[in-house]
Amino acid sequence: MLFLQETKCSSESLEGYSQRIWKGCRVLATDAKGMSGGMAILWHPSRINLTTGRANNFSITMDFALEGTNVKGTLVNIYGPSAFPQKQSFLSFLRWQAEQASEGLWVLGGDFNLITSLSEKKGGRRDLDKFQEAFGEIITRSGFLDVETGNGWFTWNNKRGGGHLVASRLDRFLVSDEVSVVGGGITASVLPSAGSDHWPISLQWDWSSEALRKPFRFEQFWLEHKDFKDLVAQWWKEAIIPEGTKMFCMQKKLQALKIKIREWNRDHFGNIFQEKEQVKKDLEALYRQGMALGWDDELRVQERNLLEQLEGRERQEEVYW
Repeated sequence: MLFLQETKCSSESLEGYSQRIWKGCRVLATDAKGMSGGMAILWHPSRINLTTGRANNFSITMDFALEGTNVKGTLVNIYGPSAFPQKQSFLSFLRWQAEQASEGLWVLGGDFNLITSLSEKKGGRRDLDKFQEAFGEIITRSGFLDVETGNGWFTWNNKRGGGHLVASRLDRFLVSDEVSVVGGGITASVLPSAGSDHWPISLQWDWSSEALRKPFRFEQFWLEHKDFKDLVAQWWKEAIIPEGTKMFCMQKKLQALKIKIREWNRDHFGNIFQEKEQVKKDLEALYRQGMALGWDDELRVQERNLLEQLEGRERQEEVYW
């Protein structure tokens, strides 16, 4: 899919252009105002299904489902204002958006027109204004993962030379921490510029089919175990990871933690749910045998034992959930 900002054309014109470049793609766009503004999301329905589009002055939002998987979530194409009078409204929108993204899988991307620290700027004034400070605070408090680009840092510059050069990281992707539940590896990179003062950025999300079929699920009953929280803290501290971006390191530590939790769960609890289903299947087979051959004392004993096992598994579920 493709997020566009500052299209400088009508949605009707963009629809015509896009079909020449990407046959069969779908487009949801907002109109530019004169020769400025305009946003769009382009996607191909063979890979992803996008629905429920909605837009405001700062974004286009769409719900998505990846074809052939159980992965669903929400995409937000962001275009932050460059004019100071509008930045406060934009920050209020981002705070509201962060509250919405506290549950489920969310991917926000685009031109935020704000930085979070002086490390995201080269040249120009060496201080943060109140809007930039507030932007960094929103990201930190929201729990969004800020996906760093691995092959470069700045995404905009003023195209001036020498001491007059100013470059900033204005474009980025933010993802909700639900991405750690779905699995896979997320990376981002800066793409070549086509003449704009902004460099496009690309988000890649790679996973195995096995990860999509069996996503990591946090079980509530783990919290009932007296040692669980201490063990998680220990495993997190002990995780050995290679060097890389903060996002890469976070992903590797989460992957290591999931492996430890799965091993611990298997050793301490087994799989209660699979065991329960197996007991049910054994009971069904026993009933069929009894109906076909008649019930005797041995079958009655087997029935009683299986019913006790089933009751035990159900009690475990009640305690652990």
